[in-house]
Amino acid sequence: MPHAPAYPCATPGCPELRPCPTHPPADRWAPNKTRRAARGAGLTRTQETRRAQKVMRQHRGICHVCGEMFADQIDHVIPLAEGGADHESNLRPIHRVPCHAAKSQAEATRGRARARGK
Repeated sequence: MPHAPAYPCATPGCPELRPCPTHPPADRWAPNKTRRAARGAGLTRTQETRRAQKVMRQHRGICHVCGEMFADQIDHVIPLAEGGADHESNLRPIHRVPCHAAKSQAEATRGRARARGK
């Protein structure tokens, strides 16, 4: 009975064939911490969408920066990088442009200042 063809290692630039002694395969069932952290609090996309809809309803879609209606995003009032919680009590509606862009720029400036100060 013929064997399956040998495949090259999945790591770019590695000349070995699978199974590569240098680059063992990743455990597919291990938790992916980066993906979970990117979504926040381990929520599924459906849970995130429902949480965003709830925050929009609670605040009637009014931007917490400019006070105008029809905000189109959800924002952390106290940024996670500055110790804010990833909880509904720290979420508010915000306009993507210009409010969120300006707020994010100010947060980035504070972050760079903190990094220089350390």
